[in-house]
Amino acid sequence: MPVYSLPMKPRVTLVMTVRERYRLTLRSIESILANTAIPYRFIFSHGTLPKWLDEGLAALEQAGKLERRVFPHLLWPQHLRKAVMDEVDTEFVAFIDNDILVSPDWMQRLIETADATGAGIVGPVYLWGDGNSPPKVHMAGGTLYEEKVEGGPRVLKEVHDHIDADPAVVLASIARRNCDFLEFHCMLIRTELARAEGVFDPEIVAVHEHINTCLTIAKQGASIVLEPAAQVTYLAYADQILEDLPLMRTRWDGPAVESSIAAFSSKWGVETGNRSWGGVRGYAADLRWRNDPLRSTAAGDKYRAHAITAGELPQTRSALVDLARARGYDAAAQGMIARTCTLAAMLFDGGYRPCGRPFLNHVIGTAGVLVYYDFCIECVLEGLLHAAYTHPRFPLAQIQGWIRQVHPKLELRVRDNTQRRGKVDTQPILACTTRDVEVASIAAADEIDMRLSGEYAYSGRPPEVGLEGAQRLAQFLGEIGVPGMQRALLDALAMPQQVPPELVTRNNISYRIGTGGKLVPMVPSR
Repeated sequence: MPVYSLPMKPRVTLVMTVRERYRLTLRSIESILANTAIPYRFIFSHGTLPKWLDEGLAALEQAGKLERRVFPHLLWPQHLRKAVMDEVDTEFVAFIDNDILVSPDWMQRLIETADATGAGIVGPVYLWGDGNSPPKVHMAGGTLYEEKVEGGPRVLKEVHDHIDADPAVVLASIARRNCDFLEFHCMLIRTELARAEGVFDPEIVAVHEHINTCLTIAKQGASIVLEPAAQVTYLAYADQILEDLPLMRTRWDGPAVESSIAAFSSKWGVETGNRSWGGVRGYAADLRWRNDPLRSTAAGDKYRAHAITAGELPQTRSALVDLARARGYDAAAQGMIARTCTLAAMLFDGGYRPCGRPFLNHVIGTAGVLVYYDFCIECVLEGLLHAAYTHPRFPLAQIQGWIRQVHPKLELRVRDNTQRRGKVDTQPILACTTRDVEVASIAAADEIDMRLSGEYAYSGRPPEVGLEGAQRLAQFLGEIGVPGMQRALLDALAMPQQVPPELVTRNNISYRIGTGGKLVPMVPSR
């Protein structure tokens, strides 16, 4: 009979906290309940939650599946972990994030390893993926490399061993071993060690909190051990939804990251430059970039609350680049905008909108709205090229090659935009993905340009977006934090221009001028 079936009192308390989003919580809990056979106590330590999640956790608590401890004033996972430590009454405490899937018997394997080695901390192999496709290795133990600088603070570099390797290869090739650090995706600690002063430093909360915990416990003489027989999968690449965007922004806020860097560096005598922290800063920036349509550097910009006017709408390459410079886009972004404008001029050369203005002016106007409201550079470039495949002038393979030269992932975005545009999406706004939001924002910028430029009024063509569609786009804009763009769209919708009938082109198509002055449609018409 297995030893773990004998004791009635659990040896471990699972403490789950919210990492960076809410959506994956119930799926993660289901995985833990299904794959944990040994007795355990399960505490969910949290602050304020969305109503649907609060109700879901209440049902699990009522069913005896877990306990909840609510701390409305606390946000950071490290604070929430520390808040429940006084009531942990088991030999071990396992800290877990709310966005993981676990392997069968994961916790039994970790406790067996702690018993066999006497380790103070034990952790699994961390995988990462989207929960659907096969995952890769996120970390099979962490290694710290130290470089002492004479007369100054030391350089400390972290390495995620075997990162992005094939788990089938890694799991077959590594054995249980000591390592320098593990992560809070899942970290089993002897409770007596977890109670030590400084294990949950209140100032180190955004980054390196796991390394601070490991260094503090290692300082007590305890070992840190990797157990490859256990695995957890961090759902890092699962789609981000709009409801979780505010939490994601707060969790990876630039100043919060820098504050934790400063606190860790001061505590452990580490320099604060990029020799030690370049990878961490890049990782946090990448999380913000992958999950937020807006640039984090411009948070709180007064222009986000201002409704752009027709006089502020760029219609030329120079005006667009000047606006990007004024909004603080860096030199690399300005260069990409300039190069993409050149490509757009080639793709849309000789093209005119139904109102008679050059086609290039329209895509610059669309991109200009996005720059005005501080959208990420990828959205801006996508806005410039959003018509590349709907109004092709060259063979598609040639267009694809040119777009890829501007930015490696831009062609995929433009193609995806083409496939999504015009499709009616009835999914609740807050359940939509970040990508849905980006496409909707570009569509809104497109519509704002066509209305503020007078295109609809001077052509007489029907609007591409009706009242219901515009209101839905406006909801997206409000939720991501650009109320000025939201108001600009709704104001333009509510105040159509009055144009004398003799000045209206009565043309519904974008066109080029062919032989004999004949208007040749840019296919397909829009």
